[in-house]
Amino acid sequence: MVGCIMPSDYRIFEITDGTDTVDLTFTAPNSATTFVPGGGSQIQLTPHAWDESINNLEATTFSERWQLVYKGGDTDELKRKTDKFLKLLRKAWLNTNSRKRQWTPVYIKQRAVGETETRWAIVYGSPDVMLQPYMFSQSFEVMQIIKEFGVGITRGLWQSGVPGVLPDAITLDATDGPSGRSLIHVPNEYSDLNVSRIFNYDSSLAAWSGNLSAVANHDIWSVGGAVPAAGDIYYIGGFRGFHNIVWNIVTAGVYDADVVIEYSDGGGGWPTLDYGDECTIYPNGDEDEIFKSVGDWCLNDFGPSDWASEIVNGVDRYWIRLRLNTVTAWTTTPQNGTAKVYFPRKPYIDIPSDAFSGSISPLLHMRYKTPDGGDDDPNFSSMSRVVCGVRTNPNTFISHIHAFDAAIVPGWAAVAGTDAVGAQDPAGPRGEIMGVDFATTDPLTVRTTITGTDKLDDWRGLYRVFVRAQQSGGAAGDVSLMVRTLINSTETTATKMDSQIVALKGVDEGIEVVDMFDGGVLQIPFTENVSDDDFTGCDLIFEIHASREAGSAATLDLYDLILIPVDEWSVELNDPISDSDDGTSALRGLNMLDDDAGVVLNRTVKRIIDGSHIYSGEEWTRKGKAPEIEPGVDAKIFFLMMHYKSGGDWGDAPMMASCGMHFAFELRKRDRYFYLRGAD
Repeated sequence: MVGCIMPSDYRIFEITDGTDTVDLTFTAPNSATTFVPGGGSQIQLTPHAWDESINNLEATTFSERWQLVYKGGDTDELKRKTDKFLKLLRKAWLNTNSRKRQWTPVYIKQRAVGETETRWAIVYGSPDVMLQPYMFSQSFEVMQIIKEFGVGITRGLWQSGVPGVLPDAITLDATDGPSGRSLIHVPNEYSDLNVSRIFNYDSSLAAWSGNLSAVANHDIWSVGGAVPAAGDIYYIGGFRGFHNIVWNIVTAGVYDADVVIEYSDGGGGWPTLDYGDECTIYPNGDEDEIFKSVGDWCLNDFGPSDWASEIVNGVDRYWIRLRLNTVTAWTTTPQNGTAKVYFPRKPYIDIPSDAFSGSISPLLHMRYKTPDGGDDDPNFSSMSRVVCGVRTNPNTFISHIHAFDAAIVPGWAAVAGTDAVGAQDPAGPRGEIMGVDFATTDPLTVRTTITGTDKLDDWRGLYRVFVRAQQSGGAAGDVSLMVRTLINSTETTATKMDSQIVALKGVDEGIEVVDMFDGGVLQIPFTENVSDDDFTGCDLIFEIHASREAGSAATLDLYDLILIPVDEWSVELNDPISDSDDGTSALRGLNMLDDDAGVVLNRTVKRIIDGSHIYSGEEWTRKGKAPEIEPGVDAKIFFLMMHYKSGGDWGDAPMMASCGMHFAFELRKRDRYFYLRGAD
């Protein structure tokens, strides 16, 4: 329309804390707050400052000088206007330096003429304000104008939203579940297993449903619409031991029943999965509360040692079943819908290339939601450490490579070494292990060789290197490990790099995490490389060596080799063990962990969920940088979760990494800009 003022045709320039606001472009006949012509100083910036000091917000601040003009209807109004502005500047300093006196940040809201989108920047304070003398000033006394109002401002980078306010989670690429989701279920293993069979069984009718594994919308416990009753059973089956099952419940169950979670043992015994010790449930509640709200539900199991395949309804599989032991009342049958029931199989989240805009890495807020079931004893149900790292443009890179069936990662293969043989183990990734019995030799020698054909290019980088393993029998430390990395050949004269030789610390205590470089890193290849280097057709080979003390009866289970990338960004988040008796700082049901680079506040904090409320608990230790990922690239964040050993004390070594661990993950962001935002 002719003469219409479009939104981007006028400027916005405000300073506010969300309650009190000063409009720095305000003009009226008898009142104004605005800039003198050319009243803003040049903006000096160092584009790489954030990269140098990612944990130091002040290292990426901007200093500006404003020259303002203030006009009031009278002197008292002029006083109120200047006071309001100066109080906001003081609040900004208090928020940065004495938060208990000023909880909310002060920020600038700005948009230039012709700029489509608005920008925001947090204000850290004002080093000085220069005011003209008001006594004997003709402009002040006659027109109530302060025409020399000089202000120094220290602010942060421009960002895409209001500082201190948590935005919605962004949409992530699907890993195993449905697409278009912002909540991703992350397991503690890499697997290729799919849900093979799902059956309902009606005990009163002795009737079975068809296979529901390929059917998104299906009732749980009901056959043909019948009202579930005591003895009815819901079965989930897979080809090997599986550890995480996700449903999307679209109709919440309304019932009062005793639900028992059981697993097949190959002999019809159907032992119980003990809630908390052997299984956990996301989002919360024990087995009797499962499916009583809409949304995602995830059942996680430890992988009991006597889990075995069994024939159910003519099908031989590994089974978990939910049996209605008793039913007191039944109003509504829960229904799965939207997506098929699935096993989460990938220990990473996938960020699309268009997720981030801006001039630099956005401020990121990573939220880990943990399942219910943990108590005051250490177990896989209570998470106490997360190690993660990002790989941009990852191609075929996968962080977790099996010691036995490495071929489930395309292009990789494992060959058993001396005294080693692959076997099924329900606790292991994909229900498998590489077992070593040391029958012929104790000294350090190759127990498994893992070869990636033409994989050197995709695995270039710096890594923390872990092996998941378990010693059985003998004394602690009888078994030691070493990882040898080779380039393109296993010949004696081949280029290689050896890790430290590390003794295992536990005996028969579960899946132990062994840090092969003791917090250090492995560089692949073993020197700096450039884009012009040739990696075509070059194989990457890992050998896991193991030794046993002479005379020991110990044996060894090898699970997988885990490489967490660290060269672009990596962090280790640790439970502070603030209560060594009850483990109150660990993550368990109705808890979540927020690792925030500054979307709300630069911190890593355990949160407590109570209905619709989320309360801050205590800080975890962030060992590494705040989350950092470049805009405009495909990226994956790879994770490894750990807990303290069952039957031990909080804080006691070794750390364990059971495959049944799980969290539901959300990512939030604020894009950031050096100068203008434009239409981003």
